[in-house]
Amino acid sequence: YVIGARLFSRGVGLLAAAIEAVAFLPVFYAHLALNDVPTLAPLTLSLLGSAGVLRKGRTRDYLLAGIGLGLACASKYTAGIVVLPFAAAVAARYLDGDARAGRRAVIGIAMTAALALVAFLIANPYALLDYNSFHAELVHQSTLSAESQGKLGAPKRGGVLYYLWSLTWGLGWVPALAALGGAVTVWRRERSVGWLLVPAPLLFLAFMGLQGRYFGRWLLPIFPLVCL
Repeated sequence: YVIGARLFSRGVGLLAAAIEAVAFLPVFYAHLALNDVPTLAPLTLSLLGSAGVLRKGRTRDYLLAGIGLGLACASKYTAGIVVLPFAAAVAARYLDGDARAGRRAVIGIAMTAALALVAFLIANPYALLDYNSFHAELVHQSTLSAESQGKLGAPKRGGVLYYLWSLTWGLGWVPALAALGGAVTVWRRERSVGWLLVPAPLLFLAFMGLQGRYFGRWLLPIFPLVCL
């Protein structure tokens, strides 16, 4: 809600929050002991920071973006997609700013990266204390996602089509089509907000769709962006 109010209006924020609150995928998986839905909390926090960077460029906005990014990636590494909205926000401020904008952008990026690393290690100290095992498991998970056999009973028509189909029931036909129209509208009306919201879901769909295995819940990292 706060992100929508910051980027657009309170009405947009309320609608985006209401859609995500009743969408099937986040509601269903909130009942299961998986990390997909809890990841949305810090991921949304990072998006809030990125929206603040775009609108105000305050130090606390960079801090929120970094803390949220680190905690989100510590919960599920695919949440790293929120780096793209942050990069878009920083680029917009740099391009629209004065001569000192470049220096502020570099300092902001450094602060965000440092806080993201600290937050990640606090939430997932295993990554540092037993790095070899952590790295081996990460490679193992990445390898599994590329295997072609997938889940028993999963359709074989390809990941991109599968994820587009998943949006029709995981989010809903009306919200999914509205999100498509909203993406075009935002891109035409305010290009900086369009860069923040639109490319990340598209690139995420393309990347995840190329994997050998696909699950509807793997779409959840882009749900806040799609709802907005």
